[in-house]
Amino acid sequence: MVDIWPPEIICVNKTVTERGLYQYDVTVISDYGIEVNDDGSFFTVWDPLPPVVVPVGAMRMSVTAYDFSGNSAECIFYIILPDTIPPDLTCPQNAIFTTMPGEGATLIQLPHAVSVDNYSNVTMSANLNDTEAIPQGVHEVVVTSVDNDGNSNNCTFWILVEEPQVLYVRFSVDEQFVDTYANTSHPHFMEFAARVDDAMLTEMNATTFRDAFSGIMINALSAGSIQVDSAVLLNSNVNLSDANVVTNFTNAMNASINDDGMMGNMSIVPGSLVVS
Repeated sequence: MVDIWPPEIICVNKTVTERGLYQYDVTVISDYGIEVNDDGSFFTVWDPLPPVVVPVGAMRMSVTAYDFSGNSAECIFYIILPDTIPPDLTCPQNAIFTTMPGEGATLIQLPHAVSVDNYSNVTMSANLNDTEAIPQGVHEVVVTSVDNDGNSNNCTFWILVEEPQVLYVRFSVDEQFVDTYANTSHPHFMEFAARVDDAMLTEMNATTFRDAFSGIMINALSAGSIQVDSAVLLNSNVNLSDANVVTNFTNAMNASINDDGMMGNMSIVPGSLVVS
């Protein structure tokens, strides 16, 4: 009798828990319904050939069983290694943000955390919503990164939202100066442009002072004096406790005053700058 019946071959998916070399046994059923293993009664062809190194994910395996009459049967299965490794996640450094004068909150753009996974894409989120105004104070930012298999990691950094540093500037000049300049476009009767930052303070002269300062406006004009009280914003990196910064600022103001013919010099008192 000629054997024309292929063998039956049974294989099922296998889940493993860690990387490594894996063998895999299949069950081959003879033409006559007798269950035997791959012990020589049949021979098999594997693709890929065991043992195999299983990567994270699902690895396709194919095995074909042949009997001695040349009949064959194939089955396909997968060795599955679940991803249990959380993504790498690095938070940025702590950050400082400044509100506008008189406002208790500000819109910010959170610094970006960086996350990389060994196998899949990641979804990142934070407990702080930077599409809304963040109030003044210290805020903890918790960033969470989740990969496609649900593994997660988190890191924390802090942000500070604070009021701007403010200098109060006061000018006092005599009546003759008022009569001379009250109806002109003298630089001290106009708003100066731009902000002052740390670099400008270190190399400021009369010209750059006029170009850099902002916010000086005349609030009151009287027969005997002009007084200007104004909040002047500085960048948050300016250290007003640094004697060199204060000295440079003072010299720049005095140079500007003298250059423009104002009568008086600037002095410094706690919390304010006073020109008298």
